[in-house]
Amino acid sequence: MHFSIENTISQGNKVAVSWIATGTHRGPFMHIPATGRSVFVRGMSMLTVEEAQIVGAVYIWDVAGLLRDLGLLPQL
Repeated sequence: MHFSIENTISQGNKVAVSWIATGTHRGPFMHIPATGRSVFVRGMSMLTVEEAQIVGAVYIWDVAGLLRDLGLLPQL
């Protein structure tokens, strides 16, 4: 799996990061056996930083898109 950062925005101790994850599903993930399929997932992380360390995080990502790439949901 490879993560690429698209954008970052910060204000005070809050940082928003938009990212893309790509890879090949070669092992169990979320109780889904390996499919060998390529995946492309977009997401965003909202981070709280204190003293140069991440102390809190919320992750939002496209689970439905991942399931479509794995062939478990129909394409839109």
